[in-house]
Amino acid sequence: MTIKLLAIGKTDNKHLQALIDEYQKRLGFY
Repeated sequence: MTIKLLAIGKTDNKHLQALIDEYQKRLGFY
């Protein structure tokens, strides 16, 4: 999952963190 790879480098960005959480929730349905 490329999103997690991007998240590792930019976890200090709260807005990005929120987007990742939202993305993972949506992926959870699939």
